[in-house]
Amino acid sequence: MHRLWNHLLVKLARRNIFRNPKRMIIVLSASFVGFFGICFILGFMNGFFDMMLGTTVDTGLGHLQLRPEGYLETRDPALELTNTSLLRDKIKQSLPSSFSFSARIEREGMLKLDVRMRGVMILGIDPPTEVRVSGFASWITKGSFLRKEEVSLNQPVPILLGEANAKKFELDLGDTIVLTLTDKNSEVKSVLGQVVGFFHSPVEPVDKYTVLMPIQALSQLIYGEAEKNHIQYFVMLSHQKIKDDMLNTLKQKLQKVFPNQEIISFSDLQPGIQSLIEFSQESMGVFYVIILSGFALILLNTILMSVLERKREMGILLALGTRPSFLVKLIVLESFFITSIGAIFGIFVGWLLILLLQHSGVDLSFFAKGMERMAGAGTIVYPRLQVSDLGVSFFLGVIISIVASLYPARQVVKIDPAKTIRNLD
Repeated sequence: MHRLWNHLLVKLARRNIFRNPKRMIIVLSASFVGFFGICFILGFMNGFFDMMLGTTVDTGLGHLQLRPEGYLETRDPALELTNTSLLRDKIKQSLPSSFSFSARIEREGMLKLDVRMRGVMILGIDPPTEVRVSGFASWITKGSFLRKEEVSLNQPVPILLGEANAKKFELDLGDTIVLTLTDKNSEVKSVLGQVVGFFHSPVEPVDKYTVLMPIQALSQLIYGEAEKNHIQYFVMLSHQKIKDDMLNTLKQKLQKVFPNQEIISFSDLQPGIQSLIEFSQESMGVFYVIILSGFALILLNTILMSVLERKREMGILLALGTRPSFLVKLIVLESFFITSIGAIFGIFVGWLLILLLQHSGVDLSFFAKGMERMAGAGTIVYPRLQVSDLGVSFFLGVIISIVASLYPARQVVKIDPAKTIRNLD
């Protein structure tokens, strides 16, 4: 008997939602557009966050860095590591196979040509390992990446410049420019740099204010020792997508292996990135509430109108002994059916669109200047959706359908069968 009542309930609900086809089409369209929009925005924002994080780690920060103890407090780039050979071996043993690492030193300096000059960050890199921990090699637009070779300060040092500096200083491949910096004793040192390549980073400030040279050359300039390469820090990058909890677990593990050094994540070095993502996620929550609230009001109005149109019919059913709870379930089920049909189609079409854009990407070059000035933002977004995103979207639809049916269902409970049948109510 219970199964029979459930079958009848479902059958009545399916019939009732199409009693007024025009109204149902409007509601289904609203449901479709709402859930399609939610899926697309979810996919777009997932891609946008991936782009921000990916660009941030590729511009040199990496996922993790091993720095001398006290770096986060002082932010002193002059701090350097000791026993670097031992550190290399321990890093290699401790890192997962998906990670690569490379040694670096850095120093603030000045690019100068005739009367033109610009303050820059000079990055000393180890070319063979650097290509696996940053995107500079893939961003080369002209010339070639640095090679591992012996360098001498008596000759022009090979350097890489961003295209922004190529335009500012009117440089071409093979041209030379003066780099000036202070050594460890605060004495001014200058060297002639020869441009071997230009790169174009997704982030405008990196193009303008980053200069790459071999680590041996920068080590000699800062420390004055040609026979020893000093190292200020190691940068580590995963070649696979890594979640925040996995990264934090690895960070804690490495901190135990290197108790006398600091293991720093990219979010420690650029806290604005994480803050921007968290703010965007909170803003998206508000956006979802606005969209779903609008759809909930449309759905509530539709269900309420349907109940009022069938008020006399429901009064007769109550007079014949139908329980109010049966009619309440009927109203909730009608609301669920309407929402589910629109949600399923909206989510499906949204998912298909995200699949199409997942590889081609969405070009935001029209907004390039604004995008590049945002922390870690490029111009190409590759949307993506997870199964959990689709599940959450449908779950929200179920919740909305229940909430929107509460008020109409309450009107059913208040029906007086005797008055309704006599058209007195």
